[in-house]
Parts: sequence; structure tokens; C-alpha cells
Amino acid sequence: MKFRSIGTIIAAFAAVAIFAPTARANDYSSKARQGTGPMAIKSASDQVGEQTVTYRVETYGAYDNVRDFSIMRWYFDLNGDGKYSDMCIRLESVGDGRLRASFYPKCGGFAWSTAEAQKPAPNIVQFSLLLRDLINGGGVVPGKPLSYRVEAEDNFGHTDWIPERGLISQTTLPHLSAPELEGRVAGPGEKPAQEAKPEGNGDKGVAGFFSHRFAALGGLPVAWLFLLTLLIVVAAWGVWGRISRRFLSEPRPQGTNADRVHDHDT
Repeated sequence: MKFRSIGTIIAAFAAVAIFAPTARANDYSSKARQGTGPMAIKSASDQVGEQTVTYRVETYGAYDNVRDFSIMRWYFDLNGDGKYSDMCIRLESVGDGRLRASFYPKCGGFAWSTAEAQKPAPNIVQFSLLLRDLINGGGVVPGKPLSYRVEAEDNFGHTDWIPERGLISQTTLPHLSAPELEGRVAGPGEKPAQEAKPEGNGDKGVAGFFSHRFAALGGLPVAWLFLLTLLIVVAAWGVWGRISRRFLSEPRPQGTNADRVHDHDT
């Protein structure tokens, strides 16, 4: 009887192991549906290639890029401290049905690079970022573990997270050669960092050009310091000219006109 009870327990554990879901307990890349909106997330994944990393999100249902889609956000933990604010990616609609991903180092106010997203299926969206941008701009260390969370929000106010707890472990980035880190050739649908427009800081035109392409010195971009110095020099030159004309110019000899008149009369 005792051996029969032990056999029953073993058989029960075997049945659980056979019919349990294939995803492991720590596999946070997929989850059961809990959100009610059209963008409830089913799975999130990443795939690292030779020059790019592709991020992919699958939802339980199809959604329209204009009518339903609001935003997707990726939050990264690069040092394993459990805080996912070391770098961010935002996937947003540009208004005509296209979706564009913007990469933000330190989750700051300007985009280091952008990438156009594709939808291979009505409920799947994916985009690729250059490895060198993640390394040079985001500070990702090749070979070092990193992880992330993904949030989706639709235009009806429904939000969904994956995972609910913890983080998704991303495939570590490979080591790149110096020419690859300094390359200028963009990947498919991607703009390199020097061509990406800064977003979220309100800089446009000349101001935006100078503020993001010149190093800062004393809290101001070098180009602005040069322009400011030039304006001060011009203003000082104008003031000095007015002072010199008014106070330092030599008085005109009083007898000049009289001499000319006298010469004419004679």
C-alpha cells in the first residue's frame, strides 16, 4: 500500500511535467492574455545579427496603426540593478500609418537614432537598430547581460506590460571591430545617429543644429559661445566708434574757411 501511494505521487508529478506549458517559470518573453485592449501583449523578443538587433512584439489581436496604436516603450536595465531606466526605445505612429522607433540613451530628451518599423503580420511589429548605436550611444557593453521590459498603450487608454514582474533577458551583443563601431552605412529602414532628428527637447533649425553637433563648454555649445563672442565684439566696436567720433576726434582748424574765402577774393 505504501509503495502504491509513492507510485501514485510519482505518476502525478510526471503528468504535471508532461502537460505543463512549455515556457519555463523564468521565461518572461511570453504571457497569458490579461489586457482587454487591442494591443494586449502576447510575447516580446529580440534577435541579434551581425550589425543589428531586431526587437519584436506580438499582440493577441490585430490593431490598426492609426486608429488603435498609441505607443510602445522599451525600458532597459544595463547593469543588473533591477532599475530599467538606463536606455529607452519608443515606438510611435507618425500619423500616416507608419510606425517609427526612436532610441533614447539614458531615457533622455533626444533621440540618438531612429528606425522604421514593419508589420509582417497584423498583430506583429518589429524594427532593427544598429549595434554600434546601442554600444556608442547607449553604453551597452558587448558580452555583458542586459534586460528590458515592454509597455504597450492603445488610443483607448488600455495599457499592458511584459513581463508583469522582473525583466526579459536580452541576447548579449557581440564585440564589434573599430571600423564597424565607426561605420557610416545604415541598416534597412534605419537612420544613423548623425542623421536622426533630436526629439523631445524643442530644438529646431539653427538652434537644434548647433546644440547637438557641437560639444558643450561651460554649459553652452561651443558654436553659441563663438556667436556670442562675435556679437560682443561687434557691439563693442560700434560703441567705441561712437565714442571716438564724439570725444576723441581732433577739432577742425577755425581759419580754414576764412583762408579759402580770402584766397578767392584775392
